[in-house]
Amino acid sequence: MRLRYLLLLTLASCASAPAGLGSNVPSWVLKTPQTEGDSYVFVASGTSATGDAGEAEKAAAVDLRDQIISYLGVKVTSTTSATAKGSLDSFRTSVEQTVVSQSKAEITGLRIADRFPLKQGQSLTLYLKALYNKADLDQEKARIAALFAQINDSVSKPEQKGDLLNATGDVQGALDQYTQAALASLNPQVDNGAISFARNLGKATTMVSQLTLVPQQNPRSTIVGQSFPQPFAVKLVRGTGADAVPIAGASLRFNYKVRQNGHLVLRSVPETTGADGIATCQLPAPDFAGHAELIVVLDAGPFLDRLSQVPYESRTPVDALEDAVGRTRLNIAYQVVSAALKYPIAWACAQKEASGGFTEVMTKAGFQLRAVSSEGLAGASDERALRLLTSRSPRTPRVAWGDFHVDQTGKDGDMITARVSGTVKVEEADTGRLLYSVTRTRWGVGASAKEAETSAFHQLGADLGTSVIDNLP
Repeated sequence: MRLRYLLLLTLASCASAPAGLGSNVPSWVLKTPQTEGDSYVFVASGTSATGDAGEAEKAAAVDLRDQIISYLGVKVTSTTSATAKGSLDSFRTSVEQTVVSQSKAEITGLRIADRFPLKQGQSLTLYLKALYNKADLDQEKARIAALFAQINDSVSKPEQKGDLLNATGDVQGALDQYTQAALASLNPQVDNGAISFARNLGKATTMVSQLTLVPQQNPRSTIVGQSFPQPFAVKLVRGTGADAVPIAGASLRFNYKVRQNGHLVLRSVPETTGADGIATCQLPAPDFAGHAELIVVLDAGPFLDRLSQVPYESRTPVDALEDAVGRTRLNIAYQVVSAALKYPIAWACAQKEASGGFTEVMTKAGFQLRAVSSEGLAGASDERALRLLTSRSPRTPRVAWGDFHVDQTGKDGDMITARVSGTVKVEEADTGRLLYSVTRTRWGVGASAKEAETSAFHQLGADLGTSVIDNLP
């Protein structure tokens, strides 16, 4: 098979006709013209040793196809996307069909302008003259070249940008780029996508694993309703010790608790590290009492969210990144002292053991309890309980009462078990406003039912007292 074709900006190829062609051979067979009007010229040929016209035509079509593909200048490699390969394969087929389907234009701008069959003995050689409109061919060349670059660029460009941002300490920017590249790698049209996916998330995981949150000078306590004396502060660094480098521009989240509808719920505030790697947060005045923690974490939520739909079989690199982010956290303990310490409380409870446990932990915490009679409290409404207690301790600003009972008893081998429950309520004496209410249960074990109940009631009273200490405003 003779391969003769035109390449842009090259001289026209010259060839001599094989001996014995005769004088009727078209000039374009002997010497391929560079252009013809507004078209590029391609001359292809195909031979059948047995003189089969169809076989010669098919061979000539393949020759023409290879010449045009060579002109396009694309090269299929192991990193070429399936989309680009598919488009190129479709183009190859269309070129061949243009030769066979003489009455139908398979590719815009491409047509078979002339044919010359040459019979030599038993063999048959078919020469084809194809014209391809210059504008159409150049447009197709640009389209396929862009397609070859597009899919790979969707992975390589953000990965390269992520590497640059990582090297300059831009953690948020690098996370953004690495996760974008990882998601692009999941495109089934990206060859070796699984490797690229794992590589990009591996880079993100390694980067995050090198980060550490370092506590600065932070407040240790405040009083319910009062602001902390200073903001909380943490420093984000890469590395440890003297080699630690501050990370600027990183997003952190400060998580703390507030009271909502009688329960403690989590709130979160975003803050950004400064040039020194330090981020500060002034928490609002706490509305509960007790021990608490401020939890500071690297804010990688937006990047992890975009990975939430990754298929199960590809989750391992995602899980590794999530674990690294989870370890980049700092817990700062603080205490909120109850303002209730300054308010004496009138306390009434008919259950002796429960009252003893409650009184023990409350007085140890510094509360002033004034014991009053519990007569008439059994089954009383909150309004009646308030009237009874305020009448018995009229100058006490707060009142509290407990209601305890046995739920069930049973046997556990040779021992007796008892489950008890109880409720403690604290109200403001002047207004009747409910300040706090808590209900709990507790199991006790003893050699007898009384011993089991006594143990359970005492511990339950202590549990409820601890809850009041931690939550009473």
